[in-house]
Amino acid sequence: MKHLTTALILTLLLVIVVNIFIFQYNFWLKPSHPKYEVPEIRIVVDEIILIPNLTKYREISAYNAGDPNQCDSSPCIAANGENVCTAIALGYKRCAANFVPFGTILDIEHYGECLVVDRMNRRFPNRVDIAMPADQKDRALQFGLQNLLVVVK
Repeated sequence: MKHLTTALILTLLLVIVVNIFIFQYNFWLKPSHPKYEVPEIRIVVDEIILIPNLTKYREISAYNAGDPNQCDSSPCIAANGENVCTAIALGYKRCAANFVPFGTILDIEHYGECLVVDRMNRRFPNRVDIAMPADQKDRALQFGLQNLLVVVK
């Protein structure tokens, strides 16, 4: 009976040590570790490059660039340094997103293509915020929050 109890205790200790080792090993692995690297897969459909991990339905909202109540202390200057108010006045479509680099073109369902030049609060890592002129607050409010398909180009 004494040998059985000792064997059970040793087995239990071994299981605990192995679990601690596995937890610490996985805990300290960083996402950039080769074990977790996923090769980028691009699918070309009618000359549009689809990136499966990024092409999906996302929450889309709108904001008024140039409105100090909706932006920081420099409401016309985007995070990449571009004057968004001037770009919108010239007819360009601009947006903010955190999941792609600056300069990425997003094709948003029922809206069209916009260039990512700004960032959003980190609370919204997967949302896209469309920039609209400061004098079109009603249009931005009417746009609201929508779930639309976003294709990363």
